[in-house]
Amino acid sequence: MTLPVHGTNVTFRPASRQLLLDGSARWYYRVMVATANWNAEQFHQWYSRMPVEKRAQVWDELRSDQKKLYTEWRTFRDFANVAPLDIDPRTIDNREPPEPDVHCLISSKEHYFELGEVTDQALARAAGIAAKQGQDVFAGQFSQLAPLIRIFQRKCAKTYDTNGRPVHLLLHYSVGHQVPHSALLRAEVSQGQQAIMRELQNSPFSSLWLYDGWEKEIIDIIEIQPSAS
Repeated sequence: MTLPVHGTNVTFRPASRQLLLDGSARWYYRVMVATANWNAEQFHQWYSRMPVEKRAQVWDELRSDQKKLYTEWRTFRDFANVAPLDIDPRTIDNREPPEPDVHCLISSKEHYFELGEVTDQALARAAGIAAKQGQDVFAGQFSQLAPLIRIFQRKCAKTYDTNGRPVHLLLHYSVGHQVPHSALLRAEVSQGQQAIMRELQNSPFSSLWLYDGWEKEIIDIIEIQPSAS
């Protein structure tokens, strides 16, 4: 069934399970899930007030692209709270390719950020197996630097539509996935900084930020220094 919602035609799809919500909340949720202009901030305002026991049901109903948008929005919002940048939180906005993931204003000027989660592939497989088995705890060896370099090089090889605005790369460690050893990681990045800088200079990015979503802290920053005139 297709209905106009605030001037937008919205196609509703049947829910895969009955949500334990009152009528008004269920209606709002269905609109949020179905609308083409899905907004992560609006969803968060509703989702964060929901009882914890009902959030899993709602999360399962989201499409994979909506989960990605919400995860990126929330990760960047938390990053903006601790980054030494004048990021206006009111302007944080998800974008779709070919634009980078997030657009915002820094000191009233437009900037973009491309996000990437640093995850060891072997550790990710172990987490997936544990989840399928209903386990909350799993173990395994993991590499600190290899997954960071892998996603860094992959992001640097891409092209983005930024309309001439600066774009930065934010690589992050997400809660529930790989835990960074920040001191060791800083030492390893410092040792390879010249190679990282060369890669960065040949990329679309003005800077590289490493962010720990567990501790909500900046691990490291590498910026391209402007050429002396």
